[in-house]
Amino acid sequence: MYEYLPALGLGLAAFFGLRRKSPAPLPHETSSEPDPSAAAVPEAAPTFGLLIWWALSSLLAFSIAGEKMPWLTVHITLPMILLTGWGLGMVIERLDWSKFRGRGGCATVLLVIRW
Repeated sequence: MYEYLPALGLGLAAFFGLRRKSPAPLPHETSSEPDPSAAAVPEAAPTFGLLIWWALSSLLAFSIAGEKMPWLTVHITLPMILLTGWGLGMVIERLDWSKFRGRGGCATVLLVIRW
């Protein structure tokens, strides 16, 4: 029963992760000659790709293995749960909180929680 929530979260994370665009180049990256005073900007970690690969490969591997023990579902759902957290983080970061409060979003959330 509880494995459906991580599966739904996997869908949410896949939606946001596949729609994500590469970042625009920084101003110092567009010039033809390198600027030695510019600080090196680290690249973002490939979290989405790693977690998607982990979730799909563990689902496939444990489905093929045929060993149907209850404790093995943890190995299947853990990357899905982490992807759900990543997807919810993307929702929270992209949400315009002033518009959310202005349209009665807080009251809606409280009513949904009470339901």
